[in-house]
Amino acid sequence: MPVSYDFKNASRNTPSRRSSGGKSLRFIILLLIVAAITAGVIMLIVPEKEKIMDNGTKTEKTEQPGGNSSEKAPEAEPPGIRETEKVSPTPDAGDKNDPVLLTDKTKADDTGTANVSQGKGKVLPGDIPENEDKPVFRASQAPGAAEILGRASALSDPDEITALLRSFLMKEYSAGGVYSANWDAVGKELAAVLRKKAEKNNWKAQCVVHKVVSRDNFIKIARRYHSTVEGIKQVNKRKNNNIRIGEKLSVIPGPWRVTVSRKARLLNVWRKEKDSWQIFAVFPIGVGRKNLTPDGRFVIIHRMRHPKWHGPDGRIFAYGDKENPLGDYFLKLRRITASGIKKDQGYGIHGSADDSSVGRSVSNGCLRMKNCDVEILYYLLPAMTPVEITD
Repeated sequence: MPVSYDFKNASRNTPSRRSSGGKSLRFIILLLIVAAITAGVIMLIVPEKEKIMDNGTKTEKTEQPGGNSSEKAPEAEPPGIRETEKVSPTPDAGDKNDPVLLTDKTKADDTGTANVSQGKGKVLPGDIPENEDKPVFRASQAPGAAEILGRASALSDPDEITALLRSFLMKEYSAGGVYSANWDAVGKELAAVLRKKAEKNNWKAQCVVHKVVSRDNFIKIARRYHSTVEGIKQVNKRKNNNIRIGEKLSVIPGPWRVTVSRKARLLNVWRKEKDSWQIFAVFPIGVGRKNLTPDGRFVIIHRMRHPKWHGPDGRIFAYGDKENPLGDYFLKLRRITASGIKKDQGYGIHGSADDSSVGRSVSNGCLRMKNCDVEILYYLLPAMTPVEITD
């Protein structure tokens, strides 16, 4: 007797239908397995960014520092190998005090962001007593520092004052008196004038004018003039990345060099003008206790705004926390070697939560500055700016 066929449910009862459903399930499971394996391989291959320690050691993990993504994006550094230019000293100097000694090929090996970890710089047993913890200056060479300071105090134009003070500093430098008592006195006055200029965003005399052309953007313009995106935006009062063809932008151009004296506790900023290096600014600094600040040749590998602080006990303090001693900005340094940039260095130049520590030896190796001073450096100095630290 023939078996009746259920035409209504035929599609659900056929073997081919059941086989198709099984294939779909197996395919989904296979995709999930492949995705899990791929994620595991990526986690093994991609290294975590390091966080930097004030004593030069390295830890395993970091988080993003404060600030929004629009502030970090312009900080991209030139990839690959970049050769620092070989330069001549200023014509009247030509000795070991030449502010620029870098001639090695340097490699930008770390373009990521990193948190800063360092000791707070509290006075420890065996540290130099505060009344004895004073800068040591070289002998002054060029006469007339008191006269120059008197003339500067009688001027009202900040650009005239800076030109007068820089002229005397170059005279003292050429005579071999860099990091002298004269250098310190005149440098302090110059720093005071620059702080006022920065406060009023009055850098016109130090700027060149760039006319925007097709395909220009802030990063290209900054690289062309050895400047920073943040500095160009600051001078031109811009809050976004929009520029128009034909408009004119003011730029404070480089190239730049930094030299530091641990004994004098002074940081010099040099700018190349035509074929010679001219002093641009002199700032007081704090250094590491017990000679923890290393000497040698370094390079600014990264620039950070509103850094977090990783305490020695593993706690993380956000920017603005009263326990965070780093101030407003951090310029991360790496040591230059014959083979490139050494990866295991984590020193830097940063602000301070306590201005009284500037001028003293209280840190674990980093160079401390007043927040208003390190802010000027942050806007002026691009990544790959050389820094040389000596006694």
